[in-house]
Amino acid sequence: MKTALVLGATGLTGSICIDNLLDDERYQSVIAISRSPLPKSHAKLTRVELNDEQLQSIYQQFDIDEVYCCLGTTIKKAGSQQAFKAIDKDLVVKIAKFAHQANVSNFAVISALGANEKAMSFYNRVKGEMEQALMNIGLEYLVIMRPSLILGSRQESRTGEDFAKSLYRFLAPAVDRLCPAYQPVEATDIVRSMIDALNQPQKSGIEIIENKDIINGKQISD
Repeated sequence: MKTALVLGATGLTGSICIDNLLDDERYQSVIAISRSPLPKSHAKLTRVELNDEQLQSIYQQFDIDEVYCCLGTTIKKAGSQQAFKAIDKDLVVKIAKFAHQANVSNFAVISALGANEKAMSFYNRVKGEMEQALMNIGLEYLVIMRPSLILGSRQESRTGEDFAKSLYRFLAPAVDRLCPAYQPVEATDIVRSMIDALNQPQKSGIEIIENKDIINGKQISD
């Protein structure tokens, strides 16, 4: 059985990822890195505080098989573009480098639809820079998720996302018909796709799972 490391454990996708891993018999242990306490306890679950010292040593403390990186914030919550980039790019890359140094084979990360290091949008440009930096590390198997707007119940309020979700409910028939690649996606589907990807046998290299494939439930082996 395996041990998984989850980052962003108290966020929408991170909390769902933890729930799924705890219910999965393939995993004997789930290590959650978070700044705040977890809303639940479980015999298989261990919380580690998020700080630089713990990030570097966690791979020595635990025999980790794979990493699920669900980190993500907004510019508003972070306080500035620089602070946003420090979390959504710099911290993610640091975690991946430590994983590579510890010979952790499998690494999955949630990026975004339209991620491109040359994008006009600051958000998509940072996500693209993060992706490229991860690709350059040399991880044995890297899975990059590119979801559109993520649906689900967040503990925090995100004004922009809430507005987009309300707008989608009104425009759903047109969006689904004319722009299917941009359909919002359930957080549960993202997590399912990530876990499926990292449990494919003998995988290596880089897998980019686009929003439409998450929604359609496409298997990585297809």
